[in-house]
Amino acid sequence: GTKTVISSVPLSVNGNLEVQTNQTLNVTGDLSVSGTSSISASITTTEDQTYTGEVTLGANTNLESTNNGIILFSSTINGAHNLTLNAGTGTITFGSTVGNSNPLNQLIIGNANAVNFSDAVTANNGVISRAGTGTSQSWNGTISLLNTDLYLDHNGATLTLGANLSCRNLYFYGGNLNIANRTITTSQDFVVFGAGYNPDDPEWE
Repeated sequence: GTKTVISSVPLSVNGNLEVQTNQTLNVTGDLSVSGTSSISASITTTEDQTYTGEVTLGANTNLESTNNGIILFSSTINGAHNLTLNAGTGTITFGSTVGNSNPLNQLIIGNANAVNFSDAVTANNGVISRAGTGTSQSWNGTISLLNTDLYLDHNGATLTLGANLSCRNLYFYGGNLNIANRTITTSQDFVVFGAGYNPDDPEWE
């Protein structure tokens, strides 16, 4: 069965972190890792999550700050799995490439006040924006989704581009997109779905 590791105080790992598929990690306060991280499950903190070394995904992974902390990756992220991120009104920062040597399956970005990119992101089945209803989010830095599709599915939320964006295909399902003074470049299609979109309608396949 699944084992839950609970830390009732902030957790500072002066070395490498490994969270296996049958484990979850819950931390009251901050989590900081100075070395590499191998993650195959869920990590929840009440405050910040800081990963200084390389992060490798061994299975689908959920990282969440429940009290609007930051989620910071200073190095690369790789692994052919889903990575889901939620920071409330905190900030998510990618300090290096994502999926450069081993593309992610999907990068799913939930709630965050701002998402900062610094290099290319590669995910075989796309980057998905799912900010919650009534929220606002900005994407900043170098927003380069290399050979990667972008799905905007944040009905009731507003995404503001603080920089130019490039991707392969862009599928805009719901929500608001503020692109004032910015450029979106797609190597293939830019598709905007209207209010009548129904994912269960076979005519939309």
